[in-house]
Amino acid sequence: EPTDGDNSLYKVEVDLTTNANDFQHQSGAYELNLMVGDALLQNGFSWKIKDTIQLSFHEESAADKDHGSFYSAKPEIIHQFRADEKRPPTIVSLVFSALTLLPLLVLLILWVTLGFNLSGLPLGLSLLGFHISHGAVFALMFFYWRYLDMFQTIRYLALVSIPLFLFGHRLLATLAARRSSLLWVHACASILFVLAGIIIAYLYTNAIR
Repeated sequence: EPTDGDNSLYKVEVDLTTNANDFQHQSGAYELNLMVGDALLQNGFSWKIKDTIQLSFHEESAADKDHGSFYSAKPEIIHQFRADEKRPPTIVSLVFSALTLLPLLVLLILWVTLGFNLSGLPLGLSLLGFHISHGAVFALMFFYWRYLDMFQTIRYLALVSIPLFLFGHRLLATLAARRSSLLWVHACASILFVLAGIIIAYLYTNAIR
């Protein structure tokens, strides 16, 4: 820092108690040099102030660093992947796969036992297109499980969903049109059922009182 006055002088104070780590606590003879440099100076300069300065530290000196080995090539780091998790035996996977498919098997058995009632389904392009599109979605789920990733599956699913939505909407509209004649019967029956429940609840309440 500069001192006061016209002929300013600069001084530097070094506290050896707090800066001992910079010297690695190594006592002995040191050489004092002043090096001056700046971004505006083309060439800096070094000025030897004193040849020998004796410094002593109370702590034990740190070991000298081998600068040659410090900047030399280090051993290659080989990444070790985590070992695969232990999987259950194959029989366990097969048992749970069979339990997953068991409801579908029960459904097919019940359909065969009770008999298929396909008389109410409208025959036409909408029915065929809906079932083909629906089957394509299930096939896409299988390919996602075996081969595709999530982003590929989403792209294909977006394409398959368009005909599935159109054919499904057309099929449901056809079924709703066939049942529109029976809607008022169902509505009246529902109203009568609610009214009967209200009357029974009212009579039961009066009987308790």
